[in-house]
Amino acid sequence: MNIKSPNGEWFGFGESILNTGSFQEDTSNQSSTKATYTGWGSTDEEMTFANPISGKWYIEIRHDGGVGPSTFSIKSNYLMYSEEPTITTETIKAEPTLKLQVGANEGNTFSIDLTDARTASLGIVDLNVLSHGNANHAITLIDKAIQLVSSDRTKYGAYQNALEHIGNNVSNYKMNLTASESQVRDLDMSKEITELTKNQVILQASQAMSAQANQITHSILQLLK
Repeated sequence: MNIKSPNGEWFGFGESILNTGSFQEDTSNQSSTKATYTGWGSTDEEMTFANPISGKWYIEIRHDGGVGPSTFSIKSNYLMYSEEPTITTETIKAEPTLKLQVGANEGNTFSIDLTDARTASLGIVDLNVLSHGNANHAITLIDKAIQLVSSDRTKYGAYQNALEHIGNNVSNYKMNLTASESQVRDLDMSKEITELTKNQVILQASQAMSAQANQITHSILQLLK
């Protein structure tokens, strides 16, 4: 497997950047922050790009030296399209994933799989309709793009419903939290008023006792006269 980036760089087994059958990393390329190649094997080989540049990437599958036919499947984290009508490719949700914080606690997140729906990503840019075969192929690509857009519209509709439900729950949580805070504040106010009333009663009792004591002293002085 070899991959060609939009700026012409090649990656993969047999190419100049990563050309061994073992695990390798390349951080000097201009097509991504880092390119990682797991090496070829009897079951799979994997190429991973960190922060790849935008544009059309090409995947080349080679079959060299074998005596029988080979079968393969291609999986990608980005939308994939074939320029050959006879080749079937698998479409996987595009990255990156948008993660939203929808709650007050850690882990209360909601993920949205974003999709690049530009014409280049949908594979319908610069379509050739100058011949009957090319026109039929263009129709196939356009139908596939319509299916992808319709499918993603359904997906985003589900996201919208889920976010509206989450928004209602957050609003209810806010109302309940405000009501609870109000009750706590009311309880604190009642406690303080009770404490104030008790202190006022004690103060008034102390004043009455002091006045009574002074009155007794005055009465004794009157008797001594």
